[in-house]
Amino acid sequence: MSANDLEIRVERDSCLGSQACMRRAPGSFELGADGKARVVEPPGDPEPVLIEAAQACPTFSVRISRGGKTLV
Repeated sequence: MSANDLEIRVERDSCLGSQACMRRAPGSFELGADGKARVVEPPGDPEPVLIEAAQACPTFSVRISRGGKTLV
């Protein structure tokens, strides 16, 4: 499945802007003006890379799901 089948979101209240997600998936995450991560639409990285990026978040602020089922 492609990244377009995924729902990717960043919990901005808990995001510290560590850029861990951006280092692993630069085609899918960027820093907003507030210094916190946000999702690039459409995401430009494959699903395994997105999963790794979410798992690398030190505050677990990146959430990925498909069809209502949480993957990370």
